[in-house]
Amino acid sequence: MLILPHPLRIGRTAAPALLSILLFTGCGSASPVAGPTGADGGGEPKVTRLVFSLPPVTGEETNDMRNLSVPTMWPLRPMYEYLTGLDNKTDKIVPGLATSWNIEPDGRSMRFQLRKGIQYHHDHGEFSAQDVIHVWQEAIKQDSLTQTAAQIRLAIKDIEKVNDHEIIFRMNRPNANLLREWGEVEGSGTPIRSKLHFDRLGGPITMQTGPLAGTGPYQLKQRNQGVGMVYERTRWKHWRQTPDFQEFEFRFTREASTQMAQLLAGEAHLVSLPPDLVGQAEKAGMKTIRSTAPGLRSMLGTARCCNLNDWKDPSKGYRYPDNPLLDVRVRRALNKAINRDELNKAIFAAKGSRLVVNHFHPTRQGWNPQWERDFEQEYGYDPARSRAMLAEAGYSAARPLVLNIFSEPVIFFAGGQDVQEAVAGYWRNIGVNVTLANFDPAQRAAGLRQYQYPNHFQLHGTSSAQLLGTSTWNTGIQNISNHPQDAEVDAWVDELWVTLDEKKQDDLWRKVGDAMFYRHLQFPLHWLPAEALVNPAVVAGWDWPGSISGTWSHMEYIKAVRG
Repeated sequence: MLILPHPLRIGRTAAPALLSILLFTGCGSASPVAGPTGADGGGEPKVTRLVFSLPPVTGEETNDMRNLSVPTMWPLRPMYEYLTGLDNKTDKIVPGLATSWNIEPDGRSMRFQLRKGIQYHHDHGEFSAQDVIHVWQEAIKQDSLTQTAAQIRLAIKDIEKVNDHEIIFRMNRPNANLLREWGEVEGSGTPIRSKLHFDRLGGPITMQTGPLAGTGPYQLKQRNQGVGMVYERTRWKHWRQTPDFQEFEFRFTREASTQMAQLLAGEAHLVSLPPDLVGQAEKAGMKTIRSTAPGLRSMLGTARCCNLNDWKDPSKGYRYPDNPLLDVRVRRALNKAINRDELNKAIFAAKGSRLVVNHFHPTRQGWNPQWERDFEQEYGYDPARSRAMLAEAGYSAARPLVLNIFSEPVIFFAGGQDVQEAVAGYWRNIGVNVTLANFDPAQRAAGLRQYQYPNHFQLHGTSSAQLLGTSTWNTGIQNISNHPQDAEVDAWVDELWVTLDEKKQDDLWRKVGDAMFYRHLQFPLHWLPAEALVNPAVVAGWDWPGSISGTWSHMEYIKAVRG
């Protein structure tokens, strides 16, 4: 168990084509969000420590933020803030540690005004421009594993310190995603951390050192590897939102039945349960709370089946050129073997809606209504046609297609292992030899980094925005690809990162979506509501967006029952 000590104190007009980045984010010089509500009035909360029981992170635990992705960093979210935030009710980008921003006359750089008087946890100094520069320098190191590192290296030439509370991002090229990369919604490697704390440690960030200090409403009290995280409210009234609860705990619990028992026994106050247990919990007096914005979706990924050796030079070919999943007939057969409606009813209590193209929605750019009209033909459940397509591709009872599915909990929604088992059954029904594979999380994560699983599928949940989601899951430009990689899609998405004209963005998105849909470069399942079961005797409410990849955020807005 790690317990953190409190060390001694040591003493102009933008180019028209670029205006869309300000319109897209909703502000170029925005007003601060509302001040703290405090934890006063109406008596004391019913409990001192609020406990949220969830499955653990699927992967290796680390305290080094530059080695975490957005989906795996949720246990550390309560202690960190970003240059930009995400409103917990409206799902809009709002000022965070940056109070305002504007594009520079060169048409590509951006100037940020930084919030003053913000203290780091555990007496590790006051937030300033130097901390932002430090975070950037850490994110671009060559051994950084954070998913946006590649784009940050490409886009940012330098960060100029004007003074302690003003900086300029000098860009190599325009970046349509800058405010998201450095914001709460997507910033996996960019939570703002104390450089003073880093200098005091004098060495690498490890599980023994603990994470670097942040400025969030909660500060870390202790971390027990594999067991959970315990936070305590900051000793001062937080500038944005002072939590109702004195302490908050993420408790790692793999089994849904154990989470249910903890909730009913009062050992936990929030959980995420599969639909078959939700009804039982509600009958016992528990309450379901749903997020304020859409975003969570489920999909199958192909681990490392079809990765190009170099996405910038497709002529170098694929890592596994003989992989059967490179054959569109095989991918289409696997898609048409899945009964999505049955999955939705049996596992998600019919709460899900059809995910037609990964990361695309009728409200998002590039949407093509023809996809919905063609969905039954391309993806609709038809096991007889699936078997015929596999036969056309050369697979039979004598020579079956061999696949694996990682069997593991999915943190973003309950019922993940039920989905994995059901998909394995659908594929066995068309003659595929499927193994449900169990791996130690650290072993699996290391193997994925080394491209060791060319015939393995993973069940994923994500709430990532369209550009980051597509880049991460469906291209190789983030140095990974969780679906069959396509050179044209990679090139179009890379162009989207530097395209600020909305009409051109829309045209590129349509090309990307058409290719993903008709070439079966995806295995989409459902849009899902983000839900938590709470004990209404302890939790009065919780407004959180649910659209951040990793789902669980804005813990400081959980409201206490008092009395």
